[in-house]
Amino acid sequence: MNRTPSFVNRPLIGVTTPSRNGQGDFVAPGRYVDALRAAGGIPVLFPPGESEPQALLAAVDGLVLTGGGDLCPSTYGEDPQHPQVRHVSAERDRFEMALAAAALAQGIPVLGICRGMQLLNVVSGGKLIPHVPDVYDELDHFNPADRKPVR
Repeated sequence: MNRTPSFVNRPLIGVTTPSRNGQGDFVAPGRYVDALRAAGGIPVLFPPGESEPQALLAAVDGLVLTGGGDLCPSTYGEDPQHPQVRHVSAERDRFEMALAAAALAQGIPVLGICRGMQLLNVVSGGKLIPHVPDVYDELDHFNPADRKPVR
């Protein structure tokens, strides 16, 4: 009888989550989990706050840095008090920056989605514009299906 777990040939993929929501839960958007499963991976949620990113990365084959709130502009040398910066989490910033730096140093495949790509840029020494419409025309980059009707 073969006792090898069925997931052995499927890659484990770490998926970062935002900080706790209003109910105290760590959650990731279901579409990230669904996409990873559809591609043959097994998602493993990585909530912020873990102090040993190398230990987390040792358990996975890849990493997805998810979207979400803004990176604090102080992480890339800008004024952290910009009035249009939203949903900043110092805990998430610290955790994901350490995780991304360790993944890049170890050659672990990383996919950055929106905030995640911005974080990869900053970890790699790049800069960001805290609020793009201050410099360029407004860019609407949200999925229309995510919008709730205004009543």
